[in-house]
Amino acid sequence: MLFHQQESVTGPISLPEAMARAIKYNLNHRLKLMEEVMSQKQLNLSEIGMLPRLAASAGFQDRSNLTSSVGTGALEASTSLDRSRSDGALIISWNILDFGVSYFQAKQDADRALIASERRRKIIHNLMRDVRFAFWKAVSAQSMEAQINPLLSEVELALKNSQTLEKEGLPTPTEAMQYQRGLIEIIRQLKTVQAELIRSRMELANLMNLEPGTPYKLDIEEDDSHTIPEIGLSIEEMERMALMNLPELWEENYQERISVAETKKIIARMFPGIEIGGGWNHDSNSYLVNQNWLSISSRLTWNMLNLFSSPQQMRFAEAQETVTRTRRLALSMAALSQVHIAYWNYLSTVEQMKLLDKLNKIDQGLLKLAINQQQANLLGQQDRIRGSVQALTTRMQRDQTFALLQNSIGMIQVAIGIDHLPLSVEGHDLSTLTRAIKENTNKWQRSTKNN
Repeated sequence: MLFHQQESVTGPISLPEAMARAIKYNLNHRLKLMEEVMSQKQLNLSEIGMLPRLAASAGFQDRSNLTSSVGTGALEASTSLDRSRSDGALIISWNILDFGVSYFQAKQDADRALIASERRRKIIHNLMRDVRFAFWKAVSAQSMEAQINPLLSEVELALKNSQTLEKEGLPTPTEAMQYQRGLIEIIRQLKTVQAELIRSRMELANLMNLEPGTPYKLDIEEDDSHTIPEIGLSIEEMERMALMNLPELWEENYQERISVAETKKIIARMFPGIEIGGGWNHDSNSYLVNQNWLSISSRLTWNMLNLFSSPQQMRFAEAQETVTRTRRLALSMAALSQVHIAYWNYLSTVEQMKLLDKLNKIDQGLLKLAINQQQANLLGQQDRIRGSVQALTTRMQRDQTFALLQNSIGMIQVAIGIDHLPLSVEGHDLSTLTRAIKENTNKWQRSTKNN
């Protein structure tokens, strides 16, 4: 059931496809989608509650003797009912008070359906940020895998050769143990790096809801992992977008409307209820002159206790409105703070990325010098291996920092409420979702550059 009817991986996975797979197959998102559907069904039930009641009834009666009675001064008993008879009715009734309460209840359920939609938006925003971060960590794993395994094999072979030479007594025991210790430390570092890379691939597979152990490759353009993405929006523009787009703020808007509707429901219950009804009736009694007839009725009901409890309910509803407004103000402040934090994190990560780019160039240059010196017998194997590990570690740090930079972009998108999918999508198959996400992402990038 976890992986039923999922499209299998047939080629390298791009970032838009990874996002599309997460939207389509991630279980947390599917749960929120089901909750949204359930809220919509609850709205449909509330709308039905505004309709009048239509009741159909039918019955049959039979007795062992006639229903007879003797009137005052009469000598013989008489009857006006058959021993066996059937009756039926089709009555429609409408309570105006119930309609008013059901109307406000339907408006509340409509807002609850919108709240479920906003919560789903929030899930997608966080999911897209997590996918972006995991994708670029997995890209680092994929690019470094081809370097780690050969280097690890070389270090393990050097350790084995050192142990063989130690048995032959060629180096002194102290030199042998120091050399082996250095190699084992290098192996430990490589194993740690390898474990981190494997874990990043598993995180991405989990977000896409791939079956554990499914092999996959990632598709990126050649220069994608070296280009620092730019944010062309000013902090004021991002603040305005956050206040307009954030799902949490929209949810509080709907909560405030729900509170207002609750107050109106309390007011409506204070009025008397007027019920109007009518319908068609039938009775098979042969003594009746008219066996079929139409009827109409009206009834006035008033729960007097509501007059005593309504003031307290009104005070509670008004307090709830105040709390909702205050919570929205607090969320607005938190939203502005989130924008500033996300933007500061982006700028800080950009600076780290630039420094690591310089360190990477230096370490790559040192590695080339170490290789040349070893070939000229001016440097030992362990020093050259240590240089390779240092260059590999620096490159990994650079790649991981680039993943953090991409995550900071995702944090900004979450903070300003950017949707990765357009309002309407032609279809819900994987290729259509992938294309829609890619087009929407390109559109957002162009708009930020134009600003």
